[in-house]
Amino acid sequence: MGESSHASTLEQHEKQIMPPKRSSTSEASTMSQAAIRKLVADSIAAALETQTTTMAEADNSIREILELLDSSAGSRELNQYFLEATMLKRIKLHLLS
Repeated sequence: MGESSHASTLEQHEKQIMPPKRSSTSEASTMSQAAIRKLVADSIAAALETQTTTMAEADNSIREILELLDSSAGSRELNQYFLEATMLKRIKLHLLS
């Protein structure tokens, strides 16, 4: 008697602790796959948008540098530009650390 009541007590505890087993997961899997696909598509779109913006900013910076080099006051302005860029980079690194 002690052994069978012990087993039933363990089974009762197991039922309380363990989540119920699913009988069918096909519908949940389909929904999860759709959600995953949307998440991946959104992430790729955001990454491409960020890359496009970054490339445009870099292109603008290069164009500005070339214009400064061509101008008569370009040397002074170019030094100021690099000084500001260096300071901004140091500030960003400091804030991130």
